[in-house]
Amino acid sequence: MKDSSMWWHERREELIDLCTDSFPLIVYNEETLNDLFFDLLSMDSIDRHLYAVWSNPHPGTLRKAFEMGLDFLIGNIKEQKHVEASCPGIGPERFFFTPEARSFPKISIRNRSGNFQESPESFLGDLRDYLNEIERIREGYPDSEIWFTCGTRELAPAGVLITRVAGQMEERNGFMVPLGEELSGRIGLNNDPVSMKIFSLSGFDLNPAPLRYSLERDREEVEVKCRIEAPACIKEGDVLLIPGVGASKSMGKDGMSLAERDQRSERFLRARRMCQVKL
Repeated sequence: MKDSSMWWHERREELIDLCTDSFPLIVYNEETLNDLFFDLLSMDSIDRHLYAVWSNPHPGTLRKAFEMGLDFLIGNIKEQKHVEASCPGIGPERFFFTPEARSFPKISIRNRSGNFQESPESFLGDLRDYLNEIERIREGYPDSEIWFTCGTRELAPAGVLITRVAGQMEERNGFMVPLGEELSGRIGLNNDPVSMKIFSLSGFDLNPAPLRYSLERDREEVEVKCRIEAPACIKEGDVLLIPGVGASKSMGKDGMSLAERDQRSERFLRARRMCQVKL
């Protein structure tokens, strides 16, 4: 399996070109999605591969999952209609509906009667860590189907947040980045400063010191801002990047689709090369 989590190293110039103003932008990488889905589909012990639609409902990621053969885990009709609009020609057999979709196990075991049970194993790592565990499950349940749900943990490396520094707050050694609820949720923002990795594309620092950030709201709690405590080397106009934000909260409990949101904040970076042949 290829580690494509640092894909933005090679596509630095393209990302800088996309960042035309100070409005934060999420960029998804088709090459990383291709590698992810290729690895999943190469795991022959899995009988059905599901894509959790709410984890990232961007039309580009949905089409990639559809084209490569994943089915879709949905929790309501709005999610199904959103997938159908994004993937022309998709049939009803490509959907699996359950009202408990958001709590559906990552690994589930379906017996001959169609009943499910959650895997007895606990999965906290990446796909490499799943291989041996899934083989053990297969040996223990030879007459059942093994289903795998691709969700936030797997999709996160496929996206980065980029933003151009609009102004420096020298007295606090930091600057403000405007965020909506959606973007703040992707990087786990909360009211307590925490450490995270942030990279400067302008200076391309590959080994940055962890920076601190905190969430701030205006009095009406309409606008959410992130204050990043940055070193003096980061200046106005620099492009900053936060990795690992490819998983989304774009669909709420009512299945809100992208068509109902402000899409200024998302881009889909097309692949330069792909391999879709199972080894």
